[in-house]
Amino acid sequence: MKGLTEKLRESERRILKAFLVEIHESQEEQSRWKEEQSRWQEELSRKQREHARWQEEQAREQKANAEEAKLRQLLSANDSLQYGKVPCISGTRISILEKIEAWTQDNDPQSPRLYWLYGVAGCGKSAVAASIAQELEKQGRLAGAFFCKRGDSERESPQQLVAHMAFYLARANPTFRGELLVSINHPNFLVVKDFDSYFDLVLGKPLSKSNVTTEEPVIFVIDGLDECVNNRAVAVHLVKVVAEASWVKLIVASRDETPIR
Repeated sequence: MKGLTEKLRESERRILKAFLVEIHESQEEQSRWKEEQSRWQEELSRKQREHARWQEEQAREQKANAEEAKLRQLLSANDSLQYGKVPCISGTRISILEKIEAWTQDNDPQSPRLYWLYGVAGCGKSAVAASIAQELEKQGRLAGAFFCKRGDSERESPQQLVAHMAFYLARANPTFRGELLVSINHPNFLVVKDFDSYFDLVLGKPLSKSNVTTEEPVIFVIDGLDECVNNRAVAVHLVKVVAEASWVKLIVASRDETPIR
């Protein structure tokens, strides 16, 4: 009997041990399952965050494309940086080019922000303007340029000059861009005809609401202002631009005519 009892107890111990081992293994399995579930949930959360970021990026891109399309309504079909104007031959006009370059580098807020390059017809103002625009573009400091031409309905138009300025300045200043879009979406935008009102809508008001301090202003080049219709009014408004926006500098080339002075 005693031997039988010992055998039963030994059998019970083995069964209990086996049971405990099974429980332990089951607990480990549950622990591994929980860890796996946790990793799966983390991966799911990561993918959800990535998808949300992708959706945000898509929304931003779509918004930016829509805004760009809206702003491009300002440009004429014949939009070109220099309209075929040829820059100065290498090694020529060095003195005036260096003088203008020095002015572009002068970021003293008290310094004039409008540079008037004037001279008689055929003296090479357009070549100088093209050279300056080309160099500023290389440096990443050119906001844009507009080369006027008498007899060309688009390039002699004061509204087109202002529209081009607005478009390219919007690329240089996000705050101005936002204010310009507000103006473009205004019901009056499509019906405004007179130059003063148009200037106020696309440049005057947006500039007044978006003046910011920058270490280095952006520069817009205008050539042949004397060939622009209503150039006296345009000249007056250009002075207003630099007076209103400390982040903008203008280089204006023209003949030395009384209406522009």
